[in-house]
Amino acid sequence: MIKHDSDKQFKTLEMREYHKIKKMRNYQENPLTATSEKSIFSWSRYYDFVGCGNENFEVIYSRKLHRFMYPFGDIQEGMKFIRELDWLPEEKNFCFLSKCQADILAEKGYRIRADRDSDEYIYDTRELSLNTGKVSVNFKRKCIKFAKKYEYIVRKIDQEWLRLYLEEQYQKKQEEVRWMLRHFEEYEMSGIEITDKDESAYIFGYENTEDIFTLTGIDYTKGFGADVVSVCIHEMAKLLHGKYRYIDLEEDMGIEGLRRMKMLYKPVFMLEAFYADYGDNTYQSGERKILLPEDVS
Repeated sequence: MIKHDSDKQFKTLEMREYHKIKKMRNYQENPLTATSEKSIFSWSRYYDFVGCGNENFEVIYSRKLHRFMYPFGDIQEGMKFIRELDWLPEEKNFCFLSKCQADILAEKGYRIRADRDSDEYIYDTRELSLNTGKVSVNFKRKCIKFAKKYEYIVRKIDQEWLRLYLEEQYQKKQEEVRWMLRHFEEYEMSGIEITDKDESAYIFGYENTEDIFTLTGIDYTKGFGADVVSVCIHEMAKLLHGKYRYIDLEEDMGIEGLRRMKMLYKPVFMLEAFYADYGDNTYQSGERKILLPEDVS
């Protein structure tokens, strides 16, 4: 347990907070998948998230980024909690903000900066399913080329697939993806596998809003390689067509090749992300090793 002098307590996130945040999350104010309960818990180790709150609100803090997320639940109570922490004001910065949240913090004297690397790419599901003429030529060409090379079959990810899942055969082996697969049913995920002989690829995601489905996990065997990514997205879009208007391919994390690919697929709009820094200070949060006091036992 991590304690402050003010006796406020931050703690490592547990699954009961997952269900709490899921109930509290306002999808209009928190449209970014980075602020979804699924992302928070899947990336909890990477960002070193800790939380604090009561039955009315939850505050999430990243000890890696040295920043807060905008509070979940009762916003006023959550912001009051942050204001009353016995930290320096410049230590109370924010990340993964939507435009409306950034505007509110700007009115409170925060300096707002665009977080371009965390902007999320949103596509028309019909276009990615190739059910309309308005589609990326690059994307369509990749799908056609792959289909000529492989006589692949598609199956839904189910309990049997999850039981037989062998991470060793795939390329990326991301811990966050493993976490999501371990909690596939609890997270209410859905996905597909593409196979041809000994080659395999899978993709999965979840409903972010009633209109938007987020594709968040993908991996493939060496033989398929990255060429299968477009096909996975296309086949998943076919499954989602008629259920969700948009597909979210999430952020590019500042990777230039990924950014070019996602732009070539012709997003219909972007979900913008922002930072908020305290006033006009020149404080660099990354220079401070520990913002939370050491555990007091």
